Amino acid sequence: MKTLLIPATLLTVTGLIASAQTAAQPVTMVITAEAFRGSQPQALSAADVTAWQGNSRLPVTELIPLKGNKASMDFYILIDERIDPDQAVLFERLREFIGRQAPETAVGVAYMFNGEARIAQEPTRDHALAAKALRASSGSESAAASPYTSLSQLLNGWRPDDALGHEVLIVTDGMDRFDSFGDYNMYVGDAINDAQRTGVIVYTLYQPCLGHASHSPELIRWGQTYLGQIAEETGGEAYLPNPAAPISLDTYLADLSKHLGNQYRIAFLATPLSGEEYQRVNFQARGNNVELIAARRFYLKTKEPAGVSEGPSSIDPER
Repeated sequence: MKTLLIPATLLTVTGLIASAQTAAQPVTMVITAEAFRGSQPQALSAADVTAWQGNSRLPVTELIPLKGNKASMDFYILIDERIDPDQAVLFERLREFIGRQAPETAVGVAYMFNGEARIAQEPTRDHALAAKALRASSGSESAAASPYTSLSQLLNGWRPDDALGHEVLIVTDGMDRFDSFGDYNMYVGDAINDAQRTGVIVYTLYQPCLGHASHSPELIRWGQTYLGQIAEETGGEAYLPNPAAPISLDTYLADLSKHLGNQYRIAFLATPLSGEEYQRVNFQARGNNVELIAARRFYLKTKEPAGVSEGPSSIDPER
C-alpha cells in the first residue's frame, strides 16, 4: 500500500492561502441616514449601526459623521449633451445648487458625449468657479452612445484623493440609444460595478432630451428604469419626474442636499467570499425613525499572500 506524503512546506503554503481567503479585511463605505418621519434623522454612533453580510454580522469599527471639517467630499455633476439646451431653468437651478454646497465640498462639472465624460471643471472648492463652468448642453444629435459608458469613464478616471466621500449626479434621460432597451443592459451593469468598486454614490435626475425619445412612453419608461436601478444599487436616489407634468427641480435638489447633509463614513471588517469580488451588504440603525441607504454591494478581492505562487503541486503519489 502506497502512503501519500505531503511536504510540510506545502502544508504551510496551503494554510497561508486558506488564511488569506478567510481573514477579515477592512472596508469603508459612505451611508446616508434618512428619517421615516419628520425632516431630520437622529444622530448616530458606531454602536447604533449594524452591518450584515448575508446572515453574518460584521464588526463596525468606526462611524464618522460627514459634517464640519469631516465633510470633505468630491461631487461631480455629469450632464448629457443630448438634453434640450433651452431648459434654462435646469442650469440656473444647478448653479444655485452648487453655490449652496458646504465649503468642504469640491464640485466638478462634466458632460456626456459619445461615450466620454468631458471634464469642464475638475472638483474645486471654489464653487463660483464650478458654477461658471456649467453651461447649457449642446443638444447634439451625434451624442448617441450610452450615457452609462460616459459615467463609467468618469468613475474609472477619478483620481484618488483625501476626500472622505465621492458622489455624482447624472442629468440625463437615461436612454441607451446604443443598446436599445430591455431587462438587462450591459452598460448599466458595468456602471453599477464601477461605482461599487470605486465607492462612488450615484444620484440620477431625469431630464428629457431632444428628438423622438422625449415623447416615447416606452423609451421614457426604460430610461427611468435604468436611472432608478443605478441609483438604488449604488446608495443614491433617483429623481424621476412625470414627463407629462411641469417639472419642478427645487424639491429634488433640496432632497439631494438633505441626503448630502446626513451622511456617514462607516468602517467595518468583512471576510471575502471565495470566487466573489462583489459582496452583498446591508445596514440597520438602532431606533425606529431612521433608515440607512447604501450601495447594495462592496468590492473586496481576496488577497494572495506575498511570495506564494500557484506552481505545480509537490505531491509525489508514488512515494
